[in-house]
Amino acid sequence: MSVFKIGKIEAEPGTKEHGYLDVGEFPTGYLIHFPLMIVNGVNKGPTLCLMAGVHAMEYCGIETVMRIFTDIDPKALNGTVVAVPLVNIPAFQARTPYVNPIDRVNGFGLGKGGIGEGSISYVMGEVLFKQVLSKADSLINLHGGDSVEENLDFVIVNETSNPKIDKVSMDMAKCFCPEYLWFYNADISWIKDADGNWVKTSENRIDGGLHKRTMIPTVIPEAGGSGKVQEESVRFLYDGTINVMKYFKMLYGHPAMREPKVFHTQHRIRVRSAGFFRPLKKLGQLVTKGEVIGNVRNIFGEVTEEVTSPVDGLFNFLMFHASVLPGDVVIIIGELRPTLKEADC
Repeated sequence: MSVFKIGKIEAEPGTKEHGYLDVGEFPTGYLIHFPLMIVNGVNKGPTLCLMAGVHAMEYCGIETVMRIFTDIDPKALNGTVVAVPLVNIPAFQARTPYVNPIDRVNGFGLGKGGIGEGSISYVMGEVLFKQVLSKADSLINLHGGDSVEENLDFVIVNETSNPKIDKVSMDMAKCFCPEYLWFYNADISWIKDADGNWVKTSENRIDGGLHKRTMIPTVIPEAGGSGKVQEESVRFLYDGTINVMKYFKMLYGHPAMREPKVFHTQHRIRVRSAGFFRPLKKLGQLVTKGEVIGNVRNIFGEVTEEVTSPVDGLFNFLMFHASVLPGDVVIIIGELRPTLKEADC
């Protein structure tokens, strides 16, 4: 092993170091930098990148990366772990969900050609790509439900059309022993027309972000939500990350792995009416096409809109604010592929 260096931070073999990677000072007066952690093992091996806080109120991922860095013994590590525990520092400080409050760019799109080009978020993405991800062989991009979201703990895999990369990404996902997995490609939004019929407002083939540009095996675990640090969700992320490191033989031991049930499409359910939203199903419950899964009432308690499901699937995401406006997403339904054979985890 040799010295591993990013910016001004250097880690000798068998050591761990941390510090800040400068992004730059902008005309608005903002000085942006990333916290950076390096654990450099004593033996040769791959470089795994851990990234969290792209959405800065998804706290379970941030907590997980801090614990991993604290717990890993570099003298028992083959290869290198490089971690950015908090990508979106401006949003963390402002307690802002989804976007960078400086330029209002959603960090999940960092690295997608042209998005926010020239803005602070775009520059942040370029620094992450050129100085961090370009040195990595694989990536775990930790996410979860944001401050107004409740969700099941599951894992996302973004298919690249490269079978070798996709196979490794799928194995990494199985290391989290998830019950559910989503191939991150189809995302459909629905809203009812004036006659009460469901109409697609958008249908997107999602093309990833920085990891798509880097073309390395990547997994995106989603765990926790509601602006809280749920210990069971941190454990899901922590154990999965350790399993991935065992899978790559960075740590000794055999990884636990599980065959998940697979969502092939996520369906975002939007409301037509402003008012008071109430879900009538619970997270994790199966729903059928046409089934009433929630309603919108006016302030007098009168139902102004019944929310039904446009598909058969699983209720896996809830935007839990009761106050809704026309066009708001309130529920996400995952449409399932046929069940795969499960293995013990």
